[in-house]
Amino acid sequence: MDEDHGIKTMKSTLLDALQRRFSNMEQNPLYCIASLLDPRYKDRFYSNTDTARQAKEMLILELQKMSVGDTATPETHGAPADERSLIDKPGIGIGIGKYQEKNIGTRIRS
Repeated sequence: MDEDHGIKTMKSTLLDALQRRFSNMEQNPLYCIASLLDPRYKDRFYSNTDTARQAKEMLILELQKMSVGDTATPETHGAPADERSLIDKPGIGIGIGKYQEKNIGTRIRS
């Protein structure tokens, strides 16, 4: 009987620690966007559909910011011209717009 109590205490303590450390992950744009873009996770593990929708909106907002910033030269963003994203280089990847259409189901409005 004492063994069961110790296991239950350990499980409870571990669960509390996990909830304390990871409870705000869905509100952090970095983690939301990274999860959506990771093909292993996409939008499968959000706590509810509303949170997944909000994460998609965060991603779309970031993509729109990036598309507005495309008119500036890379030097204005503090990165040398040869360090552009692989997505922007011809022949590599599927491009942000195509990714968004294919995986999110929306288009960026220009």
